[in-house]
Amino acid sequence: MSERFCSNCKYGDQAISDAPCSDCFETRRHVSWESEFDLTQNQANILRLLADGYANKRIATELKIGLQTVKNNLTILMRMAEAENRTQLAFWAIREGIVCA
Repeated sequence: MSERFCSNCKYGDQAISDAPCSDCFETRRHVSWESEFDLTQNQANILRLLADGYANKRIATELKIGLQTVKNNLTILMRMAEAENRTQLAFWAIREGIVCA
């Protein structure tokens, strides 16, 4: 089953599941942004798309935010995770349960 991401509610329902979105009933993978790391919702969504292999420009387009905002948040997240690269950051987010594998 291929994953579809909710385009109607801006990822409003943040429970980790493959259940339909409670806002628009579209099936999608959710992220948990209420974690011990005090992430913003944008940061959690950036991590989700990063873990799915999206490039910075595509992350910005998907989330309707600026490219520099994506880059700034990735820098903050890499420091937080003590990651040296995007791959390490994605693995950290999965390991910590912030995004689903």
